[in-house]
Amino acid sequence: MFAVKAKFNTIVKHYPSIESFDDRNFNLKPEDLPLLVNRMDFQEENGHYEIELMVPKRGFFNWYVFAEHVEQTEPPEYYLLA
Repeated sequence: MFAVKAKFNTIVKHYPSIESFDDRNFNLKPEDLPLLVNRMDFQEENGHYEIELMVPKRGFFNWYVFAEHVEQTEPPEYYLLA
């Protein structure tokens, strides 16, 4: 387990090709808690990471985020899973 933290305001997408205004997507900002993830795979063809969340968001575990907007970090020492 590790965490993904935003370096810049970014949009986490259910599919990398979906437009930003899709209602399945959500925003991730640098001040937000990092996302806890099981895996993070770089998709060279579109410059996104495919991430698998530990806890589903909006009913889904798998999401995409633009690679230049996030960084992999250690999870916080204390993290409330809800």
